[in-house]
Amino acid sequence: MSTEPEPQGQNQHEVPDFYQRYFLDPTQQSKLQRLDLRTGVIRPASPRSTASEDDLYEVPNPALAPLEKHFASVESKVGTLLPSARVAPLHGEDEKNLSAWMAYQFVRTRAYRDALRGTAGSTLLQAVRRIATPTRLDDAWADLEEANRNFLLKKYGTSSARRLFFSRHEVVGHIHRERLWEASDEVYWRHAVVVTRLLMCLFERHNFEYLERAKPDFITSDHPVTLTEEFGADRELSLVYPLSPNVCLVGAWAGDGYRGPSRRFASDEEVVALNNAQVATARTFLMASSRAALERFAAPRPGGSRAGTP
Repeated sequence: MSTEPEPQGQNQHEVPDFYQRYFLDPTQQSKLQRLDLRTGVIRPASPRSTASEDDLYEVPNPALAPLEKHFASVESKVGTLLPSARVAPLHGEDEKNLSAWMAYQFVRTRAYRDALRGTAGSTLLQAVRRIATPTRLDDAWADLEEANRNFLLKKYGTSSARRLFFSRHEVVGHIHRERLWEASDEVYWRHAVVVTRLLMCLFERHNFEYLERAKPDFITSDHPVTLTEEFGADRELSLVYPLSPNVCLVGAWAGDGYRGPSRRFASDEEVVALNNAQVATARTFLMASSRAALERFAAPRPGGSRAGTP
């Protein structure tokens, strides 16, 4: 299975082909089960035609070529790590690379590419290039405060007496409410870049649990890395990333209590919560290794709008 970045000039994936192949239906010939949320139709589909389009990673501005090379390098590393992660928890530099790659999923989209076209010399380009630069958590919060002011001025005409969020707990609601990964306005995208840098810092300070199921119960989507407050008894902000139909990665803020990754079996209730997190942020498709895993989500979206948690 190739994990090399896809060259320009061909069909390219927002959700990598190598990742989707972990969700292949064993009863089909190299296909997974795919639910189109716009129509409610479930059918076998190839990863080749799922969450992909032509020239998705065409560099829209030469100044961004080093950043795209960085993205591709991290994706290639993660492609070699995921098989191991399905068997045993990742540690050290491997865990750090996975954390960065998960944060990148919030900006490495078609809207991101479109927002960067024709913006040479703008503060947007400067902000995007900073994604690949390590930062301290305190600095990331300070950057976010400044970005909030610009964002609020754009959206509401004022930045006084308002804050988008005050803590990491409110980051998730803000990201989902504004759907920053779908925005194309430059001010929104400057803000999305700063949020991504903050997520990188937060993810590196997460305790990760690898939740297992004997049956292939976990689903995924065309936005598989998601954040939710619906998982866990204390409603702590959790990162959710299905690694396969049998393993789902869940991360929660560690603060000063970092204990390293662990592995355990998931309850039926946890499977429901984790799958609902995929539905809440999916753009168009849910994917699974069996039709049965998708059937409860098969009601079409009214007017093609985003589905909510069932």
